[in-house]
Amino acid sequence: MAPPPQHHLQHRIQSKPRSRISRTLRKVVAFNPSKSTPGRDASHIPSICLLARGHPKHCEDSQDADLRRRSLLHAFISRVFASTTSIKAAYLDLQLAQSPYDSDAIQRADQGIVDELKLLSDLKRRFLRREIEDAAPHVTAMLSEIQEQQALLKTYQVTMKKLESQIDAKAEEVAAFRRRLGRVVSENKELHRKVNASGVLRSSVFSSFRLATLSVENFVQFSQYAVRSIRNFAKMMAREMENAGWDFDEAIRVLVPGTKIPEPGHKLFAFEAYVAKLMLRGFNLPDFGISMGEEPSVEGHDQNSLFREFKDLAMYGDCSDFITRHPESDLGRFIRSKYPTLVHAKMECSFFGSLRIRKAVGSGGLSGLGSVFFDGFVEMTRRVWALHRLGRCFDSATVFEVRKGCRFSDVYMECANDEDGLASGPDFRVGFTIVPGFRVGMMVVQAQVYMSPANLVNTL
Repeated sequence: MAPPPQHHLQHRIQSKPRSRISRTLRKVVAFNPSKSTPGRDASHIPSICLLARGHPKHCEDSQDADLRRRSLLHAFISRVFASTTSIKAAYLDLQLAQSPYDSDAIQRADQGIVDELKLLSDLKRRFLRREIEDAAPHVTAMLSEIQEQQALLKTYQVTMKKLESQIDAKAEEVAAFRRRLGRVVSENKELHRKVNASGVLRSSVFSSFRLATLSVENFVQFSQYAVRSIRNFAKMMAREMENAGWDFDEAIRVLVPGTKIPEPGHKLFAFEAYVAKLMLRGFNLPDFGISMGEEPSVEGHDQNSLFREFKDLAMYGDCSDFITRHPESDLGRFIRSKYPTLVHAKMECSFFGSLRIRKAVGSGGLSGLGSVFFDGFVEMTRRVWALHRLGRCFDSATVFEVRKGCRFSDVYMECANDEDGLASGPDFRVGFTIVPGFRVGMMVVQAQVYMSPANLVNTL
């Protein structure tokens, strides 16, 4: 057989590499990772690496370049954030330095803001020109992070200084209010001293009262005088009860049922509430209830006679002498009606070992009993009766009591146990009324109440 022509042989030699390259390309294009050899993860091999002239080094160089670009960009952005946070901290410094005014601190803060703005401007220019090359981007990113954290810490410190200055201002305001409160308390104590003084001082306080110029302030002033006598007699009663060996807790449960008094210093409020409630019962009646079911007399109940009786009672030095001279007066009848109601027979017997005072009062004898306890009672009834006479000089003066379980109202109530400022909160209720309040025309004299946690008040 004759040999093939030379050009045909050359064609066949040249076609073998081409067909081999074609088969390799077809394999690459038709490559399926799911059919790869078990144990090999071909899905993470970029196709560009397989086509990069068959050299893996080109793939590694491309990955390194991409990582470096990411590092450069991260470092650049970190510098931007750090600079922005530094501007914020410097601006807060600038605000803080203005009050109180500090020129040196203002200049430092202003220079810091200018420096950081210049740096931001330079970073912007470099970014637009794609000049973000850095010899050590990781170090730059770390330093920028430190700068940002330092700026944040400085921001918190500046904020803390501002809050401290506000606290100092509030403390000064509170101190000013406390000084003002101290002055008011001192003035009130002086007023109480004058109101509760005897003889000439008491006469000088109430001698200025005039029927033509009578005001609610006059009623309030004398009501404080009367309430003080109620409080004094309640202390006297509690002291006698303690000397007689009574169980205080059991007595309180009887006096103010349904309310617990956890503070030992507040237990006296229960006795004061008991005395005030019974002494002011019937205050809204024209004769204070002394008629005892009979038709009350209307003679001598005009404003002039009522005010004249008030002045006589308020300015009289010795009440015992007054009732000795006028045993059948309205005040004498009032004393005889209130004593057996307020002081129970068992109570008097345990206090003094007999019912001598009770028998004397029942028989009409109101003098010469020689008892400090009874003298205190007589002084209290004199003030309460005089308050009633003064109240009748107005068009309408009535007493009111706050119902147990009510929420606190600063219009109608005054909390007697609000030492910490929490007793008037929404979780507290009125445990009992210590001293009833008064309505005089359109004005309200607040009732004194004892506030308790809602879970300690039983309204049933």
